[in-house]
Parts: sequence; C-alpha cells; structure tokens
Amino acid sequence: MNSPWPIIVLLILAGGAVALQGASNSALASRISLPNALIVNTLVVLAGTLLYALLHSLNPMSPRPSLFSREGIVPEGTPWSHYLGGLCGFTVIAVSAYAIPKLGVGLSIALLVLGQGLAALALDHFGALGLAATPVTATRLLGVLLLAAGVLLVRR
Repeated sequence: MNSPWPIIVLLILAGGAVALQGASNSALASRISLPNALIVNTLVVLAGTLLYALLHSLNPMSPRPSLFSREGIVPEGTPWSHYLGGLCGFTVIAVSAYAIPKLGVGLSIALLVLGQGLAALALDHFGALGLAATPVTATRLLGVLLLAAGVLLVRR
C-alpha cells in the first residue's frame, strides 16, 4: 500500500487554502462588493479549470473523455446530484466572504469545519453519491463532538 502521507500533507495545505481563500474573498468583497467578488472568483476558477482541462485533454494517457466533448461534460445517465459540487463551492465562497468580517477567520473556519464533519458523517453513513457506506460509530461521533468543542474553544 502506498503511504498516505502525501495526501495528508496536501489536505492540510488545502485546509490552509480554505482559510486564506475566505480571508482573501472577504477582503476583496469589502473593496468591490460581494457579488463582484463572486464574479471575479468565478472567472479565476474558470480560467484555472480550463487550463487544467486543456492540459488533461492533451495527455494521451488520459483515461476520461475530453472536456471539449459532450461525454466529457454531461455523460448519459449521470445523476443530477453529481453536479452539486459547483453550487457547494459557490456557497463556501459566498458565506465565508460574508461571515469572516463579522466572526473572524478562526471562528468562521472552525464552524465551516464542523459543518464539513457533520455532513461527512451523514454522507459516509448513507453511502451518498456512490461512495462506500461507513456507518456512524460512537468514535466517529466523538470526533465530530470534538470539532464542536473546538468551535467553542476558538470562540473564546
């Protein structure tokens, strides 16, 4: 089995990026308004995504259809729920940019992580979106309760 450490490090870095993203979006929104900041963020994400898709489509070893084809965007039989990621990303960006000036980065991100923990337990438990089901156990529930305790500690 491959070592999980590279993935763990990437996830920790991504967590830091979420905090920086929220603070940056909040600062931008205070200068140009929240709707305009969301538009700028959308354009930046779109540009990065298109560049990634272009590089991916040029790779002859790529196992999936190119973005520049119908089956690369909307394959037949794909459930609508598989497209919720964009809406979720928009929600994270908009709510974080709105909340951070009012609650601060620490508390806002702590609450975001608590929400992620609660949602992750439910998604795992029910095997949502085609994931393998992992039942809620007392230990996993305790982990989320510790996240809630963390929110209380960050709040003080």
